[in-house]
Amino acid sequence: MNALLTITAAAAGLAVAGTASAQLIAYEGYDVPPYGDDAGLNGQNPAASATSFGWDGAWSVGSANLQSDAGSLNNAATAYDDLTTGKGRYLASGFTAFRRGNRNIASYTASDTYYMSMFVNGGGSFNSDDRGYAVAGFTNFMTEGAFENTSADNGFGLFAGFRGEDAGADADQADLILRARGASGDLEDTVLLSNVDSNTYHVLYKLEVNVGGGSADQVTYWGNPSDLTDEASMSATAAATGSVSTFSMDTNSRIDRFTVISNEWNRSFFWDETRFGYDLDCVTGSPTPAAAGLLGRGGLLAARRRRA
Repeated sequence: MNALLTITAAAAGLAVAGTASAQLIAYEGYDVPPYGDDAGLNGQNPAASATSFGWDGAWSVGSANLQSDAGSLNNAATAYDDLTTGKGRYLASGFTAFRRGNRNIASYTASDTYYMSMFVNGGGSFNSDDRGYAVAGFTNFMTEGAFENTSADNGFGLFAGFRGEDAGADADQADLILRARGASGDLEDTVLLSNVDSNTYHVLYKLEVNVGGGSADQVTYWGNPSDLTDEASMSATAAATGSVSTFSMDTNSRIDRFTVISNEWNRSFFWDETRFGYDLDCVTGSPTPAAAGLLGRGGLLAARRRRA
């Protein structure tokens, strides 16, 4: 059986009165149906349900290789892995240029803390020398230049996924990574686990914005915790845990979509159970939508802030 790692990301924004909630902002379980089996994600827009809510419109995808697929990614350590019958998939091909898919999040009220969670699987062996990236995360609009650090475009938010190794003893392997904006303004990688190959992982992050009144954002991460009771229990039982300073947010309204990217990645990639919420309980328990007042359209209700 494949090993499973859990990444939960918590992104803390500026304080806004009355926003505390133990419920999810957005959740996607990729249930088949209403998602199609072996079907391109572009234009798919399942109606709000117990397994899909908090979204604003259909998937926008520039490649037929980003798809929905029957069969979920599972983790025996968590209580919610068998709720749905599908997953997201990048289908490997000989054409490995930058590919992106995203779905906008409906407007929500800003909070001091946000959590994210997802399952990811690196999908078999590399088929060529293209061993770049396959990641998914809650972000702003991510251009190719921002992702590759080749333009002045800024990429905000947090990714979880894989980076290939192409030299030395670890050639043909992949590392599980956190990818986020660093102090230089470029996206930077933090390796959570090395040489993970085709295993499935469920990863946890906690991102606190402007920690201690400064301009940096603190990310705490956990990988494959067997006890999700609380953060202390996760730290004690995780295969990977730690923290890193990032500049992944410039305002607490930057996260406005879920994004999947494949870039120079010549193997398959799978993701599932994507969750974005206000606290740990909502991303590890039964998915429950936030109150209707927190899910209105028309843009994120969030205060802006400036870098020091």
